[in-house]
Amino acid sequence: MLDSFGPQKTNWVRRVVFITSIVVHAGAAIALLIWSVFHVEELAPPEVTLTFFNAPPPPPPPPPPAGASQKKSTPKKTIIPKVNPNALKEPKPTPKEEPKEEPQGEPGGVQGGVQGGVAGGVVGGVVGAPPSPAPAPAPAPAPPKMVPTFLFAKERIASPPPALTDPFKDKHPKQTVSSRYRICVGTNGRVTEVVVLTPLGGTEDDHVMRQIKAGWVWKPQPLPICSVQNFDFNIR
Repeated sequence: MLDSFGPQKTNWVRRVVFITSIVVHAGAAIALLIWSVFHVEELAPPEVTLTFFNAPPPPPPPPPPAGASQKKSTPKKTIIPKVNPNALKEPKPTPKEEPKEEPQGEPGGVQGGVQGGVAGGVVGGVVGAPPSPAPAPAPAPAPPKMVPTFLFAKERIASPPPALTDPFKDKHPKQTVSSRYRICVGTNGRVTEVVVLTPLGGTEDDHVMRQIKAGWVWKPQPLPICSVQNFDFNIR
């Protein structure tokens, strides 16, 4: 019975040894593979050698020509200018000119003027200068502005009604006569102009306009204004 179990035990040991060797070799191979992947061998950098070359020296200057050293330098002659003896004499003083007397009463001249000036110039001006320009004219006043009658009447302060003359009333008894005027007022509120648009006739319009200019007053205005005013006179 012992002989029958002997070979079976030997086969089982061989199998264990075979499997173990395979596992050991496989583990070693994996370890070598991992070590080869993560192990990096540092290589020393190659040596670099720099060689500096100096520039060659410049060539020597060429020798002078053969005949140049034999020439002798000749000294230059110094020329002394001649002096005129008459130039050393002191110049004689020239006699001073006496000022000429200006003529008195020159036409166009004024007291305090300058000789050679322009007639009508400014006293104390420069001789030869152009005459001073004339002063600029004053700006023209702004034209009056036409305003409606109700606004014109609103700004009025005093407006006594004008009266007709007795001769005119005698010619038009128990009648109603009408007239129409354009009245212009300045910035001070006073009447500056009255123009007849619908006349009464004769000299009666002058009489009425004189009363308007003398008694009618408006408030001060920022600019001249004008408006039309109608008058109706009832003669009894």
